[in-house]
Amino acid sequence: MANSDRIEFTAEEKKLLAEAITQAASGIAKCWEVLGRIGERIGKDWDPKETSVSDIADLNASDLENPYASEPLDAEETAEYFADPLDWDIE
Repeated sequence: MANSDRIEFTAEEKKLLAEAITQAASGIAKCWEVLGRIGERIGKDWDPKETSVSDIADLNASDLENPYASEPLDAEETAEYFADPLDWDIE
């Protein structure tokens, strides 16, 4: 793709994209931190076979009606994504 074919963004669009990606990346890193703490407690590492933290986040993001929602997802339903024992390997 030649430079002239590149998509141009406004300054505001660049700012909003950078903020959104920062929040998304921070959320994934925080999730891994929580999974690490759980792993230390149970003596296993979360090592999913068919999904990933970003897949789970993407699935839930597509279900959100409001991208600026401040209420957390249902805790019980969210935990179910990570509860499969086959996704946890012994350290």
